[in-house]
Amino acid sequence: MKMNDNSAMWALGFMSGTSCDGVDAAMIYSDGHDIFEFGHTAFRPFNASDRAFLLELNNSLAQQGAILGYEEKIAAASCLITNYHIELTREILSQIPKDKWPQIIGFHGQTLFHAPDKGVTLQVGYGSRLAQQTKIDVIDQFRLNDVYNGGQGAPLAPIYHDALARMRFKGKISAFINIGGIANISLCQPNEPPIAFDTGPGNALMDQLMQKHQDKPYDTNGAFAREGKIIEHMLNSWLKDPYFTLPYPKSADRAQFNHCLNPTDISFQDHMRSLLEFTVKTIYDGLKQLDRPIDSLIISGGGSKNSFLMDELEERLQCPILKADDIGLRSDYIEAEAFAYLAIRHLKQLPLSFPTTTNVSEPLLGGKRHKA
Repeated sequence: MKMNDNSAMWALGFMSGTSCDGVDAAMIYSDGHDIFEFGHTAFRPFNASDRAFLLELNNSLAQQGAILGYEEKIAAASCLITNYHIELTREILSQIPKDKWPQIIGFHGQTLFHAPDKGVTLQVGYGSRLAQQTKIDVIDQFRLNDVYNGGQGAPLAPIYHDALARMRFKGKISAFINIGGIANISLCQPNEPPIAFDTGPGNALMDQLMQKHQDKPYDTNGAFAREGKIIEHMLNSWLKDPYFTLPYPKSADRAQFNHCLNPTDISFQDHMRSLLEFTVKTIYDGLKQLDRPIDSLIISGGGSKNSFLMDELEERLQCPILKADDIGLRSDYIEAEAFAYLAIRHLKQLPLSFPTTTNVSEPLLGGKRHKA
């Protein structure tokens, strides 16, 4: 596909995030710089057994600190993830007019292991099979080139957040905070590349604890956390994790804070409350680390739906917080949109990551193309 630099196209982006709840899909019309139109969205949840398999494999790889010996399970996970994406793509194509069918697919895949300090990041899923089955070119493996060149490989959404900031907050400084399984910040400033990093845990720990004790995927509006009290000595021990003293840019793996799920001598509610405070405090500390005036603070991701988490965050930050949905953005689908956007940037040979977002030495291209 050969294009002029200013040619726009429809792209379909997929994200199956660290919360491991399913596949988000979203379409955008963009030229890789600006966003001109938002298109169709869809979500396909993982069934309970598939989710359990993926979470168990993620935890096993994190505990081992490597992927050797798990090749068979990784291949099974790749097939599983690819099938979900094939089915969801077919569903989407059946629901939109042909003149709005995507010209390219951005396929993130499911992260099962992320250790950039070891030069390894693993997003499973077969881009070549997705391209063959859907008859649409696919870009995948967005993180590899960054990690191979000494970068953190994450976060990658900041350049898309920057495009949204230009669209909604021209000439102002804004910060996007995505609270998914892991929470991350993108600081967007006019005429400068974004600054970005993972602040620490988002929803992943709370979700795992809910699954274990209540057999539910998440704590609706923080209802159980609301009933508990913060166990200060435990929270303080979590906050001593070396990750929080690292300078940004930096990235975290969903499983690296799993030790925070170990206490068994406290009530479930107190544990939930302490985990929620852990998320709030590390987001607050991350913003303090930036040490810049911010005109607009936008929250997206699953955490934005937890009213107790949002109340605690607003009280701690002492500033107005905007939910992405309240300013005409699609909170649940921003990351999927981002990978549609990155797929277009791959075709245009535009960089996906920057020294200020992943700590690479220079702006880097990324992604691997699979032709239909």
